[in-house]
Amino acid sequence: MPAARYQPSRRAYPERLPAIEYGPADLVRKVRGYGHIKYQGREYHLGAAFAGLPVALRPTTIDGSFAVYFCQHKLGVLDLNQNKLS
Repeated sequence: MPAARYQPSRRAYPERLPAIEYGPADLVRKVRGYGHIKYQGREYHLGAAFAGLPVALRPTTIDGSFAVYFCQHKLGVLDLNQNKLS
């Protein structure tokens, strides 16, 4: 029975998360309420879980391609040539 095996976590859970900060070279976008970011007049779906949070776009070595990061976690790649986020 799952309820009998439940144990509370020993890790402390902060009431408030620390501020999210990105580097000066990062292009920061706030994720809209429905999970999209806007860049160069186009919208790209990232996910509603990130709504209201900032993400960073970092240029890659491929022209027109940006790595998308939430804090230090890479979420995907925005390809302006293909007009998609994957």
